[in-house]
Amino acid sequence: MSITTTARRLTAALVLSGALCGLGAGVASAATPAVTAGAAAPTASSTAQIAGSTGIIMTIVNNSDADLNLGGVRSPYGHLVDHPVQVLAAHATTTVSVKSLSIEGAELDVQYLTPAGNVLDFYEVVPLSSEDNANGTSNDSAFTVSLSSDPTGWHPSTTFTINPA
Repeated sequence: MSITTTARRLTAALVLSGALCGLGAGVASAATPAVTAGAAAPTASSTAQIAGSTGIIMTIVNNSDADLNLGGVRSPYGHLVDHPVQVLAAHATTTVSVKSLSIEGAELDVQYLTPAGNVLDFYEVVPLSSEDNANGTSNDSAFTVSLSSDPTGWHPSTTFTINPA
């Protein structure tokens, strides 16, 4: 069976295009940052800034005598790099971070539950089109939440402190 010049050229073009696609995928994956799960402290990957990205490093300090259970974590714009601990022990600290390449910016919302089942909410957003915003709220009269740092810039590092009321 003989192969025509057109068939040979078509075969060569397909092989070449496959090789170029593979090369492009390699370049794309080399340029894409790895997302890793971390512990309570920020990792090197969470503190490194990616050109064109936004990110948030949120530290939550529990100055109370109560252990708090994780109620939820949400990051609609960005990928979690450092996850919150499931139980934030009394007088302990957890760090949560997110990075985003989204045109929406970065957003992070973490909730812990008090022993009475009430919510302590820690929220920060770094939008590309308006000012950064961070707030901490408590719907439990036994606890207060304060914001102890300034959430400005493309990669803010914000500390929330939980105190007994």
